[in-house]
Amino acid sequence: MLPDGSVAFSDSTTYAVKIAGAETDVFRMYTRPFPPEPITDRFIQADRERRLRDLNATPDEDLGGITTMDGVSLESPARVRRRRLRHIENLQYGSEVPVVRDLGTTWDGHIWVVRRGEEPTSNGPIDVISLDGRYMGSYPAGIARMPAAFGPDGLVAFIERDEFGVESVVVRRLAGS
Repeated sequence: MLPDGSVAFSDSTTYAVKIAGAETDVFRMYTRPFPPEPITDRFIQADRERRLRDLNATPDEDLGGITTMDGVSLESPARVRRRRLRHIENLQYGSEVPVVRDLGTTWDGHIWVVRRGEEPTSNGPIDVISLDGRYMGSYPAGIARMPAAFGPDGLVAFIERDEFGVESVVVRRLAGS
């Protein structure tokens, strides 16, 4: 959502951020020349292997699964693993690797766009575009990450996990705000 009530969105296959109003269709589009990359059999095989490695490396206690309100697991780790394995085996892939990985908007109307990284499944730089469509610059890949939320006066919130896996909200002010 942008300050004027319009919405920024992207279908992710190309670098095209579209702006639409509540009462109107798309009335503005910001593009950058980053073409989509076709998904190959090699990509699909590498992605499945990565997902399987991640699943195999996940300890039973971190698998999650269906739980009750008080956190009691209703599924055995073996059942959760089988379900996730079936999911990996049955994944459907599109024809292109998404160019836009994430999108966010600030209170003052800046649009943050996370591009894909060097690897098809990695995050790359974060581009910042002003409400009037000016490219403001990019945060290099690995230096910054997309905030979980944007606040007023340059405040941003991140969800961070400590060494025990406990999540907390950390609020920071962006430099130059």
